[in-house]
Amino acid sequence: MTYVPTAQDIEWTRQAIVGKKVWAVPSASCVFLLDHEAKSFNTYMIMNISALELSLHDRIGINLLMLGFAGENRFIVEGANHVDDILKIVFHMKERGIRESEKYSSENKPYDPRFD
Repeated sequence: MTYVPTAQDIEWTRQAIVGKKVWAVPSASCVFLLDHEAKSFNTYMIMNISALELSLHDRIGINLLMLGFAGENRFIVEGANHVDDILKIVFHMKERGIRESEKYSSENKPYDPRFD
């Protein structure tokens, strides 16, 4: 089945990335590095990503493309089995910073009744 984003999908993504340079998406097992000025992004993925996770990643990528971003590179992070590993290995985040970022994102994520 081909993914065709709805206006609601695109708007949710737009709201989700406001003010973010690094966007971790655990359900897609990847981290997006966003350059808002250049309207581009790179993706960092776990090793051994599942078909479902890859599908979710691709959907997000399509939404970003619809928002005018260009996908530049996709990296598989050696030794990463979870987005936390990517944040530690690539972005040198510590556990405390990851938890604080997770809490902030949870409290500020855009509402969408489809995710209830």
